[in-house]
Amino acid sequence: MWLSVYNTTLFHRKNQMFEFIPNRVPEFPLKKFEKVSGEAFFVDENLLVYPIEGFPDQDICDASKEAIQNHLLKYSAVSRILQQRQTIELVPLTHVYYAYSGKDYDYFVFGRENKVHTTKYPSSCSIL
Repeated sequence: MWLSVYNTTLFHRKNQMFEFIPNRVPEFPLKKFEKVSGEAFFVDENLLVYPIEGFPDQDICDASKEAIQNHLLKYSAVSRILQQRQTIELVPLTHVYYAYSGKDYDYFVFGRENKVHTTKYPSSCSIL
């Protein structure tokens, strides 16, 4: 007589992300930032991280506090938090104004890849 016992345990690992982008230039669509990279300015990684305090931009401090509180409230009761990381990434954004054929135009250069975004440009312009 043989007795075989199998015990199956399933583990699911899932990353939860919270992103905050301050809207300093309303004319620029924030969705464009998803396609470019920046430079990591601040990285904090630990079992649990603390909210950022004393950063010159108070919106960043508030977003950090809100993200950490929401993460703890939402996930600590139903799952085990293995690690947290918060990063402040600097993504360059330049707003360029120029005149062409007597008309004023503008465009944005953004990300380390120097991507360009404009809503209107002259049809015969070759700089874009």
